[in-house]
Amino acid sequence: MKKSMIALTIAASLVSLQSLATPTPHGFPSADAQEVYLQMDQENLVRAYNDLHPEAAFMSLWNAYFDEGSTQQNVGIMETSVDARQLVLTANSETLYAVHPVDLDAQGGAVVVEIPAKVLGMVNGVGWTASADLGIFGPDQGKGGKYLITSPSYQGEIPEEYYHAPAPSNTIVWLLRAFVENNDMQAAVKHLQDGVKTYSLADANNPPATTFYNTSESTTVGGKNMDMLYDKSEVFDLIKQYFEKNNGGHEKHIHIRGHLDAMGFFTESVSSELLTKAAEIGDQRQRTQTFNNRAEDALKWPGKSSWQWANNFSDEHYTGRTSKRYTPDQHQVWAHQATFTSAAMTRPPKGIGSQYITATKDQQGEWLNGSKHCTLVIPADVPAANFWSVIAYDAETRSMIQNQDFQWGVNSYAKDLTMNKDGSATLHFSPKQPKGVSDRNWIQTKNNDGYFLWFRTYAPTDTWYDNSWVLPDLSCK
Repeated sequence: MKKSMIALTIAASLVSLQSLATPTPHGFPSADAQEVYLQMDQENLVRAYNDLHPEAAFMSLWNAYFDEGSTQQNVGIMETSVDARQLVLTANSETLYAVHPVDLDAQGGAVVVEIPAKVLGMVNGVGWTASADLGIFGPDQGKGGKYLITSPSYQGEIPEEYYHAPAPSNTIVWLLRAFVENNDMQAAVKHLQDGVKTYSLADANNPPATTFYNTSESTTVGGKNMDMLYDKSEVFDLIKQYFEKNNGGHEKHIHIRGHLDAMGFFTESVSSELLTKAAEIGDQRQRTQTFNNRAEDALKWPGKSSWQWANNFSDEHYTGRTSKRYTPDQHQVWAHQATFTSAAMTRPPKGIGSQYITATKDQQGEWLNGSKHCTLVIPADVPAANFWSVIAYDAETRSMIQNQDFQWGVNSYAKDLTMNKDGSATLHFSPKQPKGVSDRNWIQTKNNDGYFLWFRTYAPTDTWYDNSWVLPDLSCK
């Protein structure tokens, strides 16, 4: 009884004290200022995590190549193409790549890249912004030539003997794709090594020798990742590096930069707990956008199949297919699962180049789950003048799935692919090999691991463009 009376007395005293407190004048906030600022800071960090995801992804790859062995004159070539031992975003195992990061200001703001004939390439600035196409889709039209890449701050003259490629940022990466003929990978490697040279414009009269190293070997033996970040806590460090290396960042990020300045982001004043929480929220939003793309024009065959465009934009500048405006969400989706952009990848002439679509769900709208047995029927007469391929990627790393059979996909070059009587092919995805299914038609998956597919058509033909050929959804059970 006494305890109850004491409690009532304390409660009455508190009410009395509250009634004596000066009420908040109209127009001023009644909430605690620190709590409001904390909420604002978290919202701005989440926004930065997602809006600057392309920049963070780019800086991750840029750093990775320097860490592996790239220097101003040492160029990395994936001499044995990409396989599941390397964590590379949605890489294509049928292609040989030379990739090189450049700090333009560190080389006087102007860098020369000499390329051989019969290659396909591109220059991208920070955030996977297209700068120039090289080779077949570039001004040299596949004949080879000398390109001069200049930083935004470069003020020097442009000699006439170069194809000028002004870069949108100080940090850039260029890529060359060599074509393998008669399955002779080493000949393609030698073609690049004999024809590629890079040096500062200031050294053009007496350029140092360009050397090469095998990134296929370094990534598999050294166990390093050559691509995107896999620890989301790194994103904010990469965002800081983006601003530091690129003169405060692009003007389109001026508002984000201002909010980050206000909270002390660049002076290490933000708590690690707040950064961790923002990264967790940002990561979930990013994965939602990537694997559950809500854009109405993302579907390749609306009403007939749930396959979506992997690069859901109409050009290399991320212009919306329907809106005809820049689409930041689709830019983020691309940067979360892939690298580089160019005209050759987004708007190739009919019958040339390649097109990419992706599947993350089955015919029931359920996520593709490695525990299930899923089948995909590739209809006959695939619209691909060169070849087609299907590759399975792990949903967590967005890299080729790893399994005991060391098989992550299949392409039309496979002579041992079992075909159906009507000319179609049935592919199986499951933890255990189904009875009666050939090795080539089966991709081993892992229990409870999510995965997604990319279908690529090279030199697509008429039925791809008029949508009369349709790739059906996966059937899973």
